[in-house]
Amino acid sequence: MIVGCPLIAVDHRQVSRFSLLARQAWCCIMFCMGFAMIELASAQEVKYTLSFPNASQHYVDVQLNFATDADQVELMMPVWTPGSYLVREYPRFVQELQAVGDEDQPLTVVKSRKNRWTIETSGSEQIKVSYRVYGHELSVRTNWIDSELAVLNGAAMFMIPMDKQSQSMGVEIQLPANWPRSVCALPTDENRPHLYLAENFDQLVDSPIVCGKCELFPFQVDGVNHYLVNVGDSELWDGQRAANDLKKVVTAHKAFWGELPYPHYYFLNVILGAGGGLEHDNSTLIMSGRRTMNSPQSYRRWLSLCSHELFHAWSVRRLRPKALIQYDYENEVYTRELWIAEGITSYYQDVLLARAGIISSTELLQSLSAEIRATESRPGNLVQSLADSSFDSWIDFYRPHENSVNTSVSYYSRGAVAGLMLDGELRRRSDGAVSLDDVMREVYHRFRDSGYENSDFQQVCSELTNEDFSDWFEDYIQQPKTFDYSASLSAFGLQLSEAARGTTETGGERSPRAEPITIGVSLQDSGGQTRITALRAGSTGEASGLNLDDELIAINDRRVNATSFVEELRGAEPGALVKLTVSRRGQLREFDVLVEAAAPEKWRLSRVRRPNRRQKAQWTDWLMAPAPSVDEGTDELPEKSAEQSNAEDDE
Repeated sequence: MIVGCPLIAVDHRQVSRFSLLARQAWCCIMFCMGFAMIELASAQEVKYTLSFPNASQHYVDVQLNFATDADQVELMMPVWTPGSYLVREYPRFVQELQAVGDEDQPLTVVKSRKNRWTIETSGSEQIKVSYRVYGHELSVRTNWIDSELAVLNGAAMFMIPMDKQSQSMGVEIQLPANWPRSVCALPTDENRPHLYLAENFDQLVDSPIVCGKCELFPFQVDGVNHYLVNVGDSELWDGQRAANDLKKVVTAHKAFWGELPYPHYYFLNVILGAGGGLEHDNSTLIMSGRRTMNSPQSYRRWLSLCSHELFHAWSVRRLRPKALIQYDYENEVYTRELWIAEGITSYYQDVLLARAGIISSTELLQSLSAEIRATESRPGNLVQSLADSSFDSWIDFYRPHENSVNTSVSYYSRGAVAGLMLDGELRRRSDGAVSLDDVMREVYHRFRDSGYENSDFQQVCSELTNEDFSDWFEDYIQQPKTFDYSASLSAFGLQLSEAARGTTETGGERSPRAEPITIGVSLQDSGGQTRITALRAGSTGEASGLNLDDELIAINDRRVNATSFVEELRGAEPGALVKLTVSRRGQLREFDVLVEAAAPEKWRLSRVRRPNRRQKAQWTDWLMAPAPSVDEGTDELPEKSAEQSNAEDDE
C-alpha cells in the first residue's frame, strides 16, 4: 500500500546519490521503523498532472507521463464506471490529444477504436500525452468543472497505457489561485498535499476528486477517521449537525458488519442542486441541494442516500458479484446479482437508519410500503424477473422509455422488497434463529475474495437455516411472481392493509372522499400540446384504442390540458364512458373510454393488532439490533494527520 510519511521528508534525488550500501542501510532503517514508504519515482510509474487554465469554459487539461521501451503504445479510456451499469462513452468529452517523446519530439497518434489511441514512439523512452476533457455534466458519474470548483471522476478523466494498468501512479493537481483545496480518499505525501498516489488503475478510477472551497467536518468511529466534505453552495447547510448524524449512521453500519473495512472514509457532498450517489472503496460522491437541510423529509432522504452508499463499502466495493471481481472498462459486464448488490442495499439503507435512531419505526414502515407500492403497481412486475432485471441493466434501467413500466421492474425497488421478504422468510423458517443480517455477514466473509452468484447466496440461506431455499429463489428471483407477503411478513408481526380513504367535510358534515378513478394514461404538457406519455397495460385507455404520443385535445368536448383533464375526469363515476378527442399524426380521432375505479391502496405495512411473543421478539431484533452508543460531539482529529493531509491548504 502507498502511504504518506508524516515524519520524514525524503529528497529522492539525494537518495539516488547514496552508495549501494547506504541505500540498503536506509531501506533497513525504514523497514525497522515500520514505514511502508514507496519512493516518489516508483510511486509515479504513470504520472498525471491536472490543470485548469480554462475552468470557466468547463475544461480540465490532462498531462500523462510514462516510460516505455515499446515501438507502439496503445492508450485506453473507460466507457463506463463501476457502480453505474451503462456504457456512457466518456471519450466523447476528449479533445486535442497529442503526444511527444524524448526532447519533446512530436509523435504520431492514431485513434484505433472509439476509446483507444495508438502512439508510434519512434524510439522515445519517455512519453508525454496531453489532452483536454470537457466537463459540464452534473452527475456522480461524470465531470463538472466551472470557475469555482471541479468534481472529477476517474473513469471519465483518465487514459491509461494498456500494459500499465497494474502499475502505481500519481495524480498531481495544479489548483487555480482561488481554489483553496482538493480532497480525495487516495493517500498523499504531506509535503505535496495535491499529489495523490494510487496502487493501480482500479484504485485511481475508484477515487473521485473534488476541488475548490471544501469544508471538512471530521469525526471518528472505532478509531477510524471519517470526513463530511461539503463542496459548493453550503451556506444553508449545518455541516456539524450532518456530521454528527453521519457518525450515528456509520456506527450502526459498523455494528451490522462487525468491522470498518477502510482506513478512512470521505462523504464528498457536492451541493449544486443535482441528485444521486455513487459508491467507492473509501469514499462516496453524493449530489445534493442547497436547501436539503431545510426540509426534514429531504434531509432524511439525504441521510438515507448516505446510508445506501456507505453500505456499499462492504457490499459491492469489497463483496462483489463474481462477474464484477475484475472490471472490463471497455465492455458491458453482465451479472444477475444486482438485486442483491443494489436491492438488498436499498432494503438496509433505512433499516440501519432506524437502528441508528435517525428515523422512527413508523417512518421505516412508510419507506418500505413505498417500495412495495412502487413494484406491485408496476405491470412489468409480472413480466420481468429480478435476475433478468439485473442482467438487462445495461440496456434498460438507465434508459427507460414510455413502455418500460409495462415490461420491466427495478432491481432497486423490487430488490428492496425481496430483501424484506427474504429476511422474514429466513426468520420464519429458522424460528427466529437466522436473519438476513446473518446471511449477509456470512456471504461477506465467505465470498469477499472470490465473488458470489445467486446460487452461492441461495446456498448460504439454506445452510444457515437447514432449510431448502431453492423454491424461494426460483419463484421470486428467477421468475416474475408476486410475493407471498402474508407468510414472510408474519415473522415481524407485520401485515399489508388498505390505506384509509379519508373523509371530507361539507357544511359541517363528514363524508367519504370521492373514490379515485382512472383510465390508465399519463399526460405531459409541452409546447402548448398535451400528449399521452404512458399507457398502462390492461387499462381501459389501452383497450379503447388510445396510443402513446396521441395529443389529447378534449374530454366530453371540453378543451383540456394535463391538469384540467384530471379535474374533468373527477366528475365522472366509475363505469361511465367519457369521450376523448385526440390528434394522431394531424388527424382528429374520438374514443369512448370506460372510467374505472383506481385500485385500492393496499400496500401499506402495519403491525398486527396482537403480535405474539415470537413476533414481538423479532420486531425488536429487526429494529433494535445492538449498536454501540455514540455521543453527539464530533471527535477532534490530529492537527496534521496523514489522512487529513489530503485536504490541507496550499498555504
